[in-house]
Amino acid sequence: MADEKTVQGTVTLSHVDPAPAQTWNWLAVNETSLEVPVADAVAARLADGTALGDLVDTEVPDDARGIVMGAGTQATAWVDAGATGRTVVRVPAGTDGGTVTVPCLSPDGTLAQTTVVVGADASAEVRVLALGDEAGAATTGSALRLVLEPGACCSVALLVAQGAGQRHIDSLGAVLGDGAELAIDQYVLGSESSATGVAVDLAGDGASVEASLHYIGRAGQAVDASYEVSCRGRRTRADIACTGVLTGDARKTLRATIDLVRGCKGAEGSESETVVLAGDSVVNKTLPVILCSEDDVVGNHGATIGSLSPEQLFYLGCRGITETDAADLMVSALVDDAAATLGGEAAEAVCAWASWNLGPEAAENARTAADLAAGEEE
Repeated sequence: MADEKTVQGTVTLSHVDPAPAQTWNWLAVNETSLEVPVADAVAARLADGTALGDLVDTEVPDDARGIVMGAGTQATAWVDAGATGRTVVRVPAGTDGGTVTVPCLSPDGTLAQTTVVVGADASAEVRVLALGDEAGAATTGSALRLVLEPGACCSVALLVAQGAGQRHIDSLGAVLGDGAELAIDQYVLGSESSATGVAVDLAGDGASVEASLHYIGRAGQAVDASYEVSCRGRRTRADIACTGVLTGDARKTLRATIDLVRGCKGAEGSESETVVLAGDSVVNKTLPVILCSEDDVVGNHGATIGSLSPEQLFYLGCRGITETDAADLMVSALVDDAAATLGGEAAEAVCAWASWNLGPEAAENARTAADLAAGEEE
């Protein structure tokens, strides 16, 4: 076992959330590693000499095998091999598949392997809920594979709302046919550490993906995220937008790569990030990359990273708002956005998380935001 090590019921995963185009190792931004619990049956196979990476695609349908997964081979294999729930959903062509909910709950440490195949001109919604409570320590995980046939539409929502000692690993891989559309909304509100990886293959002409990440990193927390989009079809489009707030000594690493492959004429890709650093000890790392092997394409990336200026703090202070209050307001704004955007069961989970982490007033504000959004939809 050259790539992983098993010690007393745990396994160390390496190459988690890897960047496809590696940079200097001394920056410590290419990938991350995690120590996670491992089931006895999986530990026995590792002890026999089986590499963890060989357990990937365990009990996955043939048409979803071999999909590149965002969190990396080892992290995905860990979920595949130890999954307590395996679900395959097939949405017939030209139909509405409704909503598929994938529960990943702490403190029982649920691992979920889900495959969704959306037929031509069909639609579906997938929700991954990584939820915890005020106490307990556990690691949850999800491996989600998507196959979108020509003209299919799919939306994916991820909510990570956990507490101290709770961690989540999320690995998503998708292949899109001609004209298929994929929308991804990820909200990482709280977790001791989270690793979310997304890999999307825009194989068909006119395929598109819009991915957004909203994250909060508070004292002692680590947020790790990776996006890899390959534009292989003509006139494909990829948009990645990330927004976050870091407070205390939180740590965040973001890798975003759009690969404009030779032959993808007319393709467009853009990456953007806005992050507020609201603490003197935060660590923020961002690795935006555009790879290009084609001339008739458009690629853009940019980031806005900074803290409140002295002028802004003076303005707020004159109105009785301290620097800590300002950071709390920004955190609450992201929580309210999660409750309003996700709605339903997810909104209830957001309110519960806000109650035990931010207090009853924040929970009430989140509930109001969810109710207002629900009223506008009616």
